[in-house]
Amino acid sequence: MARIQVDFYAIYVHDDADNWPNGTGEIYYQFRVDNEVVAQITRDQPIPVDSGGTANINQTHVIERPDQPGSNFSVSGSVSEQDGLFSGADDHAGSFFKVYSHDNGWNPGHKTVFLSGDGLVVTIHYGIRVL
Repeated sequence: MARIQVDFYAIYVHDDADNWPNGTGEIYYQFRVDNEVVAQITRDQPIPVDSGGTANINQTHVIERPDQPGSNFSVSGSVSEQDGLFSGADDHAGSFFKVYSHDNGWNPGHKTVFLSGDGLVVTIHYGIRVL
């Protein structure tokens, strides 16, 4: 069996899409390895992050996969910004879904995902290590 570690590091907020009243965004997210939620901040308890700021995630998840051709796993997630009653609907940067496989050596290393939507622009940083 191959042991693979997925580390979710941080979300860099290029634009928090929140100019009123003071410009600080309220970020929430969910990240999964396969179908298991491994890092999450919920909409009802978002974290304040302004444009140019970073939301630290610092979550690690280890999985095991058969060390044979055709074995794979997925990393997915989404990032949004909460808006209140008077400022409109929440802003959604979008979501991503990546598949990593035995056939490409699990593709270890630092990964970035750029998401942009509804004015919210972020870069997600995570990594994959074969243990």
